[in-house]
Amino acid sequence: MSLDQTKARVKELTASVGRAGLHSLYPDEFEYYACALELVDSKGDITDSLTFPVMPSNITEQEPNIINIKKSAHAVISLHSNGFVPFNINISGTFGRKLRLMIGNKQVNGTAFRFNTVNEGLKSARNAVFNTQIKSGYGVIKVLEGIKRKSVQLDSYGLPYKCFFYNLSLNSNHLVEIRNLTKSMNEGTNMIWQYALEFTAIAPANAIVPPNQKRLQSLLVVDNFNKALDIAMDAFRGEFSKRQSARTFSSFLQ
Repeated sequence: MSLDQTKARVKELTASVGRAGLHSLYPDEFEYYACALELVDSKGDITDSLTFPVMPSNITEQEPNIINIKKSAHAVISLHSNGFVPFNINISGTFGRKLRLMIGNKQVNGTAFRFNTVNEGLKSARNAVFNTQIKSGYGVIKVLEGIKRKSVQLDSYGLPYKCFFYNLSLNSNHLVEIRNLTKSMNEGTNMIWQYALEFTAIAPANAIVPPNQKRLQSLLVVDNFNKALDIAMDAFRGEFSKRQSARTFSSFLQ
């Protein structure tokens, strides 16, 4: 197939199934700009999930090899391991200030990290969730914080949770341990919390969840839907803002 034919085929597939569908068909040929976290209990059920509404500004994966090099009297011996070698994944970024639609994500129970010293009249509302599907950047940080804390707890069956990190932009999907979550803010980015997550990948996701492709396809659908909704909401906000400005100007003229 010539270069022009290949380009035409890619354009045809993108128009018919979208970038998400193209990645689903050829995951090692076309990246899809999305990543997600999932907590799975010992029965294999997803208990909490977060499809990142804004991609991290930085993703780093360090994949070392286990090589043991020894010097003998007359030679150098190099021993290699063929098994999976745990490696570090670091991501950092921000979720911004504006409200984000988070269709398909399950709400993390935030009771564990709420203040206990609350006015008596507000105690009944302390554990309430304002909205499970619409979150500000701060709200998404709190969801991320909840997943991190829950990942080291035991599920309702008394067994550990499994945490999966899906990086579809590199088709890198692994069972991970969350080692550290750093949150920071400075005067230049007031009200915008920056996060830095450090993972250790301990196994490929496919080795733990065999029918993993269905899960990834579901994640693609949710993320694609979220992006379409976000674009629609931005257009709506822009149109609403224009109309409000026109009304204000009209009132001023009167």
